[in-house]
Amino acid sequence: MDCKNLKEVKDPKLFLIGLWRHECQRTFVDKLINNPDKKVFEDILDKVTKEKFKDSFGFEDSELLTQYQFADFMRGDIFNEDGDLMEEAPFVYEACPSMEYIKKVAVEKLDFFNEKNPAKKMALVIFDDALAHLLRLTRTINAEAGSAMLVGVGGSGKTSLTRLASSICRHFMFQISLTKSYNMMNLFEDVKLLYERAGPKGESVCFLMTDAEVKSEAFLEAINSMLATGEIPGLLGKEDKDLIPV
Repeated sequence: MDCKNLKEVKDPKLFLIGLWRHECQRTFVDKLINNPDKKVFEDILDKVTKEKFKDSFGFEDSELLTQYQFADFMRGDIFNEDGDLMEEAPFVYEACPSMEYIKKVAVEKLDFFNEKNPAKKMALVIFDDALAHLLRLTRTINAEAGSAMLVGVGGSGKTSLTRLASSICRHFMFQISLTKSYNMMNLFEDVKLLYERAGPKGESVCFLMTDAEVKSEAFLEAINSMLATGEIPGLLGKEDKDLIPV
């Protein structure tokens, strides 16, 4: 992690406390599904922060409880004079200078997505909560074998933010094209193609599946097995495995 862009840090120890709080929130709070449970954890985190660090370092409560946001897509690609891409920016997980700055970057990424995908143009408004979810999504998607279950009412933007996060992370985005005849065999064929991209071809892949695309419990069992072990029983026959380059 890098904090060189965070100009408002007054003390390295204060930044480290903020980083610790941030990681606690990403590791625990993001796994909770309702606000009362999140509030319980946030209260415990605030209490422990004050008990362990206030007297030791002499920081004020307002300083100790300052929230830092982190992102790995703040660095820009390098283009030549003709606008051709010369070098892709590395993904560096670092502290954001401000919410306004990272929001500006996110809007630029959205504009880039809409320009490259006019048929899938998204009229998203990157308000503060949407931005916070986008930061969580890009962190998860860029994590090795990262996965997330997004919970919320229909139309709240979960799918659109996932598409944007996938674009930001330069992942191949795939979503099932559901039809009346779509069945387990079709799901297996789609997943095989994704495995080929992620395996032999070495591409980064984002597989998005909504609750509307779960036609049967067998679909959930297959996805659960994929998330738990990386494999789906019966997905590949012997002849399929023989064709996979080693």
